[in-house]
Amino acid sequence: MRLSARQKRLLGIVVGEHSMLVAEVSCDRRAATSPRLAEFAFPDQLMIDEPDALGVQFTDFLTRNGFSATDVVIGVPAKQLVARQVEIPPTDPRTAAELLWLQTTAHFLEDLGPMVFDFAGETSSERATTVNLIGLQRNYLDRLLAFVRTAGLKPIAVHATISALAAATSPHVNDAICLSVRCDGAELALDDGSSAPLFKHVASTAALPRLLTELRRHAVANASATNRSGTDQSLRKLVLWNDSGLDGDAVSAISQATNMDVVSGKIRWLDGAAAASTGGAPLALLLPMRQGQRLAPDFLRPRIKAPKRRALTGPTAAICAAVAAVLIIVMVGYGDVLHIQGQIASTRDQLDALGPQLETARPFAIQMQFAKTFQPGQLSYLRCLKDLTVSIPQQSQTYLTSFMLGADMKGVCVGHSGSEQDALDLLDKLNATGRFTGLNRKLDARPKGKLADVLFTISFTYLPDKVTAGG
Repeated sequence: MRLSARQKRLLGIVVGEHSMLVAEVSCDRRAATSPRLAEFAFPDQLMIDEPDALGVQFTDFLTRNGFSATDVVIGVPAKQLVARQVEIPPTDPRTAAELLWLQTTAHFLEDLGPMVFDFAGETSSERATTVNLIGLQRNYLDRLLAFVRTAGLKPIAVHATISALAAATSPHVNDAICLSVRCDGAELALDDGSSAPLFKHVASTAALPRLLTELRRHAVANASATNRSGTDQSLRKLVLWNDSGLDGDAVSAISQATNMDVVSGKIRWLDGAAAASTGGAPLALLLPMRQGQRLAPDFLRPRIKAPKRRALTGPTAAICAAVAAVLIIVMVGYGDVLHIQGQIASTRDQLDALGPQLETARPFAIQMQFAKTFQPGQLSYLRCLKDLTVSIPQQSQTYLTSFMLGADMKGVCVGHSGSEQDALDLLDKLNATGRFTGLNRKLDARPKGKLADVLFTISFTYLPDKVTAGG
């Protein structure tokens, strides 16, 4: 939106839960006048839910602080927005807006009530792109507009505050994460390489313990995403827009919590004449307007609009319904294909990373294939081992050193005994169970002059399902 000659000064208002940050700047960037900055704390427990009463109080605030501009850009907190990244096939901006309108019905619940949608990011007629589909409740927007109009102001744009800060940051710090901290909350913009960075509400308070807890949680999630893209998280920078007066110790704690170097956002990036250390958020809202650029998203003039309803009957209605259904299926299918391709690539990378471990484990897995039959309904091996153990004479020096049992239930056991008689007693007990058939033995006594020791080998066929009178 280009500013007219009469719009000599602009007002930027960053809306919070309990206060507003306000900045007034000159539209003439050649002017050396410093911006006027102030904070409006909601009086008498008033909230934006009471726009008329709050607007009256705001009018008095503007007068007391010397604000004279009437054209205003409103910054909406991330907490009031819903957003989703959407893949758009190659197309022109108008068609993209129509396709995104179809996406709103697929991705956002009707329980949210009437919504206003716009998108951030660039479309292309030559390649697929990713944009942010962003929605704001119509009821909340109406309250904001009623508030500024009661205060005698003219709204010219309604924007997402954190998006403005992210856009103001990117020309000065590459590949940065943008953190905005104000007295009543904190917001985060994550640069994922697309033309429309993701943004998130982090906390409803600037209290350091709660803020650090939330930042650690978001840092872990963002580190996972950057690892998949091959970016070293520790080399990224976090740009802090500190409108709450956090001290040096707090900034150091934020750096440790996110494992990133913290760079302070500079007010001079937004206004060369500014001498203040805070107030970056409202100034960021006004920067594009002063440069003659369009804000995106702009909920006052959204590009995504519901199609005009016309009474259609007969074949025309059926054809339109069919076309709409096909468009939705194509868009959803296109998104699913991209999602599946991403999953396949991620799974392939995981398999490649596990290659050395699989090669190490493969020989062990081959050796342990016999254990596949160790099922709750197939206890033949365990029953055989139990029968062998029970059959060993308790008072003898007999023990087993090897046991093998094949899938055909033919087995061999090898062991030592204190005498040939002990080995023969074991053989007799196995035979008495009725479950060991085809018993064959081989006894090998040690040479004289050593302790009595007989090495025995017994081969057999095991019948697991045979029950004898004694068993």
